[in-house]
Amino acid sequence: MAYATFNSAFSSVPEPPATDKSLAPAEPLPGWHLAGTSVPLRTSIVPGSQTPFARLIKLARADAPDAPRPAALLGLPLSGNTRERLKDMAEHLAADHTVYLADFTDAKLVRVDAGDFDLSDNTNYIMDCVGWVRADSGMPPHLFGISQSGIPAFAATVLLCKAGGPLPLSLILIAAPLDVRHKPSAPALYLKQIGAEGAARSPFIGEVSGEFPGHRRRTFSHDHPVHNQARLLSSFTLAPGLMEAFFKPVLKTVHELAGLDGDRHVHERLYLDSVVNTYERNRVLQGDMPHRTKNGAWIRVNPADMEGVPVMVVGSLADPWCHWLQTAAVLEVCRPHLPHYDGLCLEEARHHETYGGEPFRIHVLPALRRFMRAALEKAPKG
Repeated sequence: MAYATFNSAFSSVPEPPATDKSLAPAEPLPGWHLAGTSVPLRTSIVPGSQTPFARLIKLARADAPDAPRPAALLGLPLSGNTRERLKDMAEHLAADHTVYLADFTDAKLVRVDAGDFDLSDNTNYIMDCVGWVRADSGMPPHLFGISQSGIPAFAATVLLCKAGGPLPLSLILIAAPLDVRHKPSAPALYLKQIGAEGAARSPFIGEVSGEFPGHRRRTFSHDHPVHNQARLLSSFTLAPGLMEAFFKPVLKTVHELAGLDGDRHVHERLYLDSVVNTYERNRVLQGDMPHRTKNGAWIRVNPADMEGVPVMVVGSLADPWCHWLQTAAVLEVCRPHLPHYDGLCLEEARHHETYGGEPFRIHVLPALRRFMRAALEKAPKG
């Protein structure tokens, strides 16, 4: 597989949210091991991090759980998607890092009376996680934004820079659709066409059935009862030619993702916020993405506020969902304020292969380790 790299030379812990342990799953992660060994990864929930919507899981090598190591904080590809997507990455990073996983509860398991969960809530939780990891490990984490979770990871970093910290040691964005105007995929063009209003009428959005604790919560899932082309066709008003050009490739991609993600559910508001800000209005890098702070105030996420955090971007030219340029666009906007940046562009990897599987292990992992070591070596001391 051909690939290219480029780089430049280097030129207060949050208050824990209210918890309700009865609403978020508390089981450890079974069967996770240090890659290539039989050494298990010891898992625990970071104190104060558990809410009805999420928990922060610490993964440490059982053979030396207390050994000081740099920290890596991973966000799920989309809040609600299975944590198994990141197992390969976590098991490899655990060789020389203490890994933390922002583990978001499957939306169908969250009771309706717990309230809603949107993109601002997602971003606020990632900001909290940076502080919790710093308090638990004694050092700031490398923050990973993977696929759609790149939007809240990027927003969290910008907002932490604006607030004066605590900052992540670096920001690593993998296959993150930060600017979908660059080589837009069929799904991106489709979502731009229908917007949040059309997406809200999708048959993939519905109420959770009565067999789950989240009964009557509205979610996005491939597991909702109506999952056929006829319902999809009747759900939207499509512009002439859109069916042949965009809809059939989108349907194929959706079915591929459904096969990977199983029956996980994502909160409706989170999904629609992502559609509006990423695809319909392309706000992420434009400085006008709205964000609701924990005290209820509305502010804008302005990339110009990002300063002092090294950034690495990873993507693929063959990604059918997020072209490499959509992630690399962050460097065009933020480069003047970055102490260090790096990038890895794969030619043939599919979307999920940028963060797991053979292409990840052969090409991405070594580049990540070089960048993370450089960020640690060049970080301000004290």
